[in-house]
Amino acid sequence: MSDQSPIAPNTKLTLKLAWKTVAPEYDKALRRLAGQLKTAGFRKGKVPLPLARDLIGHVKIAEAALDKLLPEAYAELLKENNKKPLTYPDIHPVKIDLEQDWELSVEIAEQPELKLGKYQAVVKKARQTAEAELKKLEASSTPKAAKPTKEKGKKATASEEAAPAPQPAITEAQRKDQILKHVCSALVDEIKPAVPELLVRSETRRELEQLLKTLDQLNMKLDDYLARRQQTSEQLSGELAGTALARLQLEFVLQAVSEDAKLEATEAEIQAKIDQIENPAVKAEYSKNPEYTSYLRSVIAREKTLDYLANLK
Repeated sequence: MSDQSPIAPNTKLTLKLAWKTVAPEYDKALRRLAGQLKTAGFRKGKVPLPLARDLIGHVKIAEAALDKLLPEAYAELLKENNKKPLTYPDIHPVKIDLEQDWELSVEIAEQPELKLGKYQAVVKKARQTAEAELKKLEASSTPKAAKPTKEKGKKATASEEAAPAPQPAITEAQRKDQILKHVCSALVDEIKPAVPELLVRSETRRELEQLLKTLDQLNMKLDDYLARRQQTSEQLSGELAGTALARLQLEFVLQAVSEDAKLEATEAEIQAKIDQIENPAVKAEYSKNPEYTSYLRSVIAREKTLDYLANLK
C-alpha cells in the first residue's frame, strides 16, 4: 500500500506566443473594444485608438486577444506534448507585456497511472468478508422452527411477544450489491489512485451545480439548505469534494480493471441498447450520434467490469 495523497498535482505546461503572432489579434481586439467605447467629447466608436487603449486598459485588451488566440495555440501545445487532458485547462498569464513575446502557464488534468498489482487477491478477500456478513444476515432472516400450538385462551409469554420478526430473505441483487460495495471499497483502499486536483475541482463544481439545480426545483435557497443541515458553505464544499474524489477514484480503478481484463462493449451490445429506445426519431438520432455511442460503450464496459468483479472467486 502507498501513503500518497489521493489528490495528485496537475500537469504543468508553458505556452509561448510570439509577439508577431499576438500583435494582429491585439490590434483587432483594441479596435473591437474601441468601437464600443464612448467618452466625453467623442461619440461611440469615434474615440482615437491611443486614448481608447488607455481607457480600456492593456489587460482587458490582452484578454480579448487571448480569447481568439488560445483555442488554436492550446490545441497545438497539446499536440506537441502528446497530452490528452480530462477537463478544461487552467490558464494564467505569466508575461503579457506589449511588443514582447507572451508566456502563459497551463495546468491540465491527465489520466492517472495505476498499478493494479495482484488486485484479484484483494477482490477475493473482500468477497469473503462480504459473504461472511451475508451469512449472518441470512441466519437472522431464516424462520425459526414452528413452536407447539399454544393452548386455547393461553397468553403468550413476554419472551415470545418480544421475539423479533424474521428479516426478509436477501435477494440476488442485494447479494451482488453487498459484495460489490466491499470489493470496490477494498480496491480503492489498496490501489489508492491519485486524482489530479483540477479534475477534483471540476467535478466538485459540477456536484454543486447539480445541488443548486435540485434546490431550485424544490424552491429552496442554499442558505436555507445549509441551515437545515447545520453546515457552513466551507463544510459543504469539503463534503462535495470528498464525494467527487471517491467517485473519481472508483471510476479510474474500474477503468483499469476493465482494460486489464479486456472487457469491452461489442457493436452488437451497443446496438442492443439503442434498440431499446422506443421513440423511432430519437433512436435514429442517437444511432448516428458518436458521443452517445461512446457513452454507451463506457456504460456497457462498466457493467461488464462490475459483473466480473462480483463473480471473481
